[in-house]
Amino acid sequence: MRASKTCVQGVFGFLLLIVSLSGSLTGTPFQNHGQVALLLSANLQPSVSSPITSYPIPTQNSNPQAIVLGPDNHTLWFTEIGAGKIGEFSIMTNNVTREIPVNESGAMPYTLAIGNRGLIWFTDANQISPSVWNLNVTGSTPVFHRILTNASPSDPIFVLVDNSTGYVWFTDYFGNYLGEITDPKSSAVSSKYPLPTANSGPVEIAKENGTSYLWISEASGRIVRFDTATRTFQEFLPTVSLSYPVGIVVDKDGNVWVSEHYGSSVTEFIPSSSIWRKYPTSQSSISPGTGVATLSIDARGRLWFAEHFSSRVGRLDPSTGEMVEFPLQTAGAYSLLNVIDGQGNFWFTESGSNEIGMIPGNVTSSLSVNPVGVPGGPLTAGSSATVEFNVTNTDRTNAVTIRLNVTSSFTTNFYTTKSEVGLSTYDLTLDPGKSAIVNLVATPDSSLSSGLYAVGLVANNNGVLTTNTFVLQVQENLLHRIESLLPIILVAAAALLASLLVFSRYRKKNTIGPRKPEGSVSRAVLAVGLASLISIQSVSLAWAKCPLPPPPGGNSGVDFYGIALDAGAVVFFAVVAYFLVRGWLRGRNPPESGGEAV
Repeated sequence: MRASKTCVQGVFGFLLLIVSLSGSLTGTPFQNHGQVALLLSANLQPSVSSPITSYPIPTQNSNPQAIVLGPDNHTLWFTEIGAGKIGEFSIMTNNVTREIPVNESGAMPYTLAIGNRGLIWFTDANQISPSVWNLNVTGSTPVFHRILTNASPSDPIFVLVDNSTGYVWFTDYFGNYLGEITDPKSSAVSSKYPLPTANSGPVEIAKENGTSYLWISEASGRIVRFDTATRTFQEFLPTVSLSYPVGIVVDKDGNVWVSEHYGSSVTEFIPSSSIWRKYPTSQSSISPGTGVATLSIDARGRLWFAEHFSSRVGRLDPSTGEMVEFPLQTAGAYSLLNVIDGQGNFWFTESGSNEIGMIPGNVTSSLSVNPVGVPGGPLTAGSSATVEFNVTNTDRTNAVTIRLNVTSSFTTNFYTTKSEVGLSTYDLTLDPGKSAIVNLVATPDSSLSSGLYAVGLVANNNGVLTTNTFVLQVQENLLHRIESLLPIILVAAAALLASLLVFSRYRKKNTIGPRKPEGSVSRAVLAVGLASLISIQSVSLAWAKCPLPPPPGGNSGVDFYGIALDAGAVVFFAVVAYFLVRGWLRGRNPPESGGEAV
């Protein structure tokens, strides 16, 4: 699905649509993230035991969106999109030290970056005058400088400073281009580079160290690489579904990591081998899933992220494949940009609760989850495979009682059913330092396409979730493939038969001599009708299995497609009945010789 230039169809437009129907939200797709997060997370009850500390922001409803580390390594700068301010936070005193209003009415600062000269760059999504700003705070009085995008529509989202050149790059979501600013004192954007695909919805940017490459996430479900040396793009189409990718980072090996805000996954792309792999989070209790936001990577190569809708902070260790999710005390964590400080601690914004959050980098889980004996060959869709998981209590002092669950990338939505992935047990008690084996049975649906999928086990210990997954190669089910092609064959056969009937009737009308009874024609029409009815049912069944983005929670509305199919079937059957009855009546009352048929 491609991103749209309208508010409703942006990266988070589908969420805003749900809420705006009740008249409670207005604005651009990213403007109301905090309110949306609160509404969707209202029924979540975060655990009282959490390693996360939250610090309040003095301005109410400031809706913080992004946070970065200053050049002194003990100051954080953050945006307040709801208040039109740039905030300063001291790591030394753990409080907000000042809030600087942007000198523009209606300013909406999104993300920010620190430049080589100490300038603070930030995007402004004010739809009246969308801009990129720089802020100089070295003097006694803050000095703002504004650079208009001069584009319509325009929604500048993410800003990045290339420290090797000092140039500033930004994405324009609505404008669908990558912008470049070479002079901080200029009044206009230096260059604009349209993305290869129209309406792709560029969101965030990551610089690949040691290269001239910028990587960009596209809300339409792709990633694209821009070479700053040649000023050219290369777009990469994933072999897995990417559902509204937002965050993007590049590790030291050149591998690209993307967060799926609507796919409840962190996805890895290895450019050297064109391999894609998903790491799904735990399952959410509500649609649209956990809502993985932007990503940060620490010195150990671990990926940190806030989960917008599940009120958790996640950490993925690619070296072990293990993901740990820690609960927040409050709902509504969201960051368009978060940061790791010099001590390895993860900082992020909590737009819904109007706070800044921090979790220590050395926080641990008391559980370890590892797959044993992963299937080596492909599994035919509809068949089952059993994999053992070793669950260990790493606490040497206390016993733990844990709740087990599953996760997978079989579906594009947030939920994996027990018929797809089941466990031998869903409750487990482990003594200190002890382990247990849990059997996981994976049965991908027979309609699943060939590909690589992630399947995993989730262990919940007092709200801290530990997950590990394995890669399952699924091979398409041949019988299902034939079934999916059968409607096409039936429709083609019905169309051919109907054409032959029309041609036959035409020849009869133009043939001199007595006319033959039309019973055979009626029977042929009946055959066409039956074949068409079968094909309609088969086509509807096949279409129903096509992977589409999951609908929003609640009532999905009127099923116009189903109504159209039913109405079409009734009309077609009525036409067939008419021909049958007419043929039967003509058979009983044949026209007299030389007479004209009525």
